[in-house]
Amino acid sequence: MHSSSAVSSWNSSGGSIKCGCNMDCVIYTTRRGENTGRRFYRCPRYNTPETCDFFKWIDDATQSTVNLTYQAIALQERQLASVEEQLKELKAIRCYVKSLFVTIIVIIVLYFVI
Repeated sequence: MHSSSAVSSWNSSGGSIKCGCNMDCVIYTTRRGENTGRRFYRCPRYNTPETCDFFKWIDDATQSTVNLTYQAIALQERQLASVEEQLKELKAIRCYVKSLFVTIIVIIVLYFVI
């Protein structure tokens, strides 16, 4: 993957993507080879002894973000379904308690009337 990237030029700071050094990645654009024009994230310490060697194509990083978003939505939908089921059970319990209350009131009224 790296060999086809060749030498690239700096474009801007990544901001939201962190490298292994916990630093904002830098966005570069490939200038030569089969991936010319393709953008990627790289550790800002590249070419220094402190680099973590982080590298990720921007389109791969975007796909990972989309996948994580869909996973989060699916989890929230499962949690919502569970809460809705619990609500349904609570409504059934409330209905049962109301019927018990009515039954108790009727018994009390009949006890004092008779």
